[in-house]
Amino acid sequence: MPLVPRYGEMWARNTENLKAIPKTECGFYILYDGSMPVYVGKGKLRSRIKRAHRSPKTNKYWDHFTWFELSNARLELAAKPHPDRPAGVKTPLFLGALLSSLKA
Repeated sequence: MPLVPRYGEMWARNTENLKAIPKTECGFYILYDGSMPVYVGKGKLRSRIKRAHRSPKTNKYWDHFTWFELSNARLELAAKPHPDRPAGVKTPLFLGALLSSLKA
């Protein structure tokens, strides 16, 4: 089974696309403002992205999203602080490698 069995890239933020996000226990997502990533998150994809859509704090800062379902809940991304970001901001350990492998 592949590491990423399903994914969606640069989906517009609209009701139809939000309903099409798979109900999965394990995955990560990226929220974009235009082509610039503004947030990376992990967890239950549909509920986390819908929460960001409804949130008065975050809903005005993104218009597209990319999501990746992971095949094994144990692979749910371990997070660590990024050296160039404040201590509270976390990024997935292998996000860059995973994105690179999908482009290849």
